[in-house]
Amino acid sequence: MVLSKSTNQRESNIELLRIISIIFIVFFHLLTSLSGQIGNASKFQTSLLFCFDPVGLVGVNIFIIISGYFLSTSTKLSFNHIIKFVLENIFYVILILVVGFICIKTNYIEKEQFYSGSTIGLIYNSFTNIIGSDYWFIITYLFMYLLHPFINLLTNKLSNRNFILLILISTLFSFLLPTLLFNNIQNNIGIFITSYLTGSYIRLNKDKILQKKSINYLIISLSILVFNFVLVFILLYFQDTVSFFGGLANSFSGRYNILAYFVATFLMMFTIKYPFHNKIINLFASTTLGVYILHEGKLKPILFKLIGVDTLLINSNNQLEVFKIICLWTIVVTIALMLIDLIRQFIFEKPIMKFINKYILKNHKTLAIEEKL
Repeated sequence: MVLSKSTNQRESNIELLRIISIIFIVFFHLLTSLSGQIGNASKFQTSLLFCFDPVGLVGVNIFIIISGYFLSTSTKLSFNHIIKFVLENIFYVILILVVGFICIKTNYIEKEQFYSGSTIGLIYNSFTNIIGSDYWFIITYLFMYLLHPFINLLTNKLSNRNFILLILISTLFSFLLPTLLFNNIQNNIGIFITSYLTGSYIRLNKDKILQKKSINYLIISLSILVFNFVLVFILLYFQDTVSFFGGLANSFSGRYNILAYFVATFLMMFTIKYPFHNKIINLFASTTLGVYILHEGKLKPILFKLIGVDTLLINSNNQLEVFKIICLWTIVVTIALMLIDLIRQFIFEKPIMKFINKYILKNHKTLAIEEKL
């Protein structure tokens, strides 16, 4: 395998898939946050509703596979990218704190809904949580980004057969074993590396993949997803009868779900068949990280009260109605947060990065990782 020159040209078909992935993630977080709060629904209705949990992990894997696809030809670290990433996270930590304090002062929410303990402790925890469990995705993604040029140099030396073998071994320990062992083997960086390698493999073998009928990839992806839904439904429905079914249900809807990884992989292989370019799609796709940060963590209780999801769902025994409400608010929340992030980009990020590139980075915007001769 030979690394080609990296390109900044974004493929809108893949950027559209990135937008779909964040919609899946927002849906998943809305759904899981309502567990145990939905009226007096029957076991059948509850199992039917929460069998859709796996879509969130499909979204996470899609996001990482896309990163692997675009970064696979690069052997440089972009200081510009790293600084933008860090500044975006800092901006949203400050924004969430400000919004939270305003909501508490105006009695929109109770203090305990936003934080407990001292204000200084809250501020400290808000910044440290960027690299903690609340935002596990953020710190793991940053670690993967810093590793990516080294990974690319190493995988460039592998034959196609050995590259596949590497992915299989990584999949075994990152997805298959954690799924079968009820998540007792937990490895966040493992799932990132595996999905990154998968995206890289798809990019480097794109011509071979495109020779196959793309519709087959879509059929396989949707079939696995439907199977995952049905499996989780059955496990949830019978978990009171067979105790370990509850653990299996968590495994097949949790972070290390191997089926979600397969769905994301085949969906990516389908998507690359239909390239096109659209500036609007690319623009909105650039907001997906901001959407993730904003809708997760401490802003969640404020967001839920604002859209009234709790009241609507707790008083509802109609699970079809619940599902419709979650789908509707998933779209509304995603679009609203995308618009917020676009405002952040144009008002804060662009002028700040222009200054940094001109006066600080100057001609040192990247660090090339060189292969030893």
